[in-house]
Amino acid sequence: MVSNTVYTDIWDGLLDVARIIRYFSLREKQFQRWSRAIRGVLAAAGIGATMTVVKLVPNEFISITGCVIVVVIIVDLLIDPSKTVTQLKIVNIRLSKLEEQYRTLWEKARCHQVTDDSALEEKQRILLEMKEICSLVDIQIDDKICEAAQIQAFQTEERRYAGQT
Repeated sequence: MVSNTVYTDIWDGLLDVARIIRYFSLREKQFQRWSRAIRGVLAAAGIGATMTVVKLVPNEFISITGCVIVVVIIVDLLIDPSKTVTQLKIVNIRLSKLEEQYRTLWEKARCHQVTDDSALEEKQRILLEMKEICSLVDIQIDDKICEAAQIQAFQTEERRYAGQT
């Protein structure tokens, strides 16, 4: 049987895992947009440079498109959004598996199928693995996205488990 303190601790942990997954998912979408924007600007600048070469636009346009291409390539090299998107996809897949393990733990605690000690041990194992997974991607924390992820996680979990906590 699990005490109320441990039960609440597990519930809070489940909310935390849900928040982190949503945060990384929102950041993945953000980096996807940046990646698409960079490709779009490079494509437009390349088309503009090509049009200059075939004399469809004035020659002055080549210097503008050249500068745009250089700046966008530098930005792409600095933030490397495509690489970050790939890392975030891998992190999200692994975190989703941990979320399922956490849900199983919470359900076992809710049904009194574990003791305080075994529940806390399992929770600690999951948290350590979560920290390891989160360290695979190095992005700055965006407070605005973090807040949105927290709200989404709470609302989703509250709806999912309404009346069970």
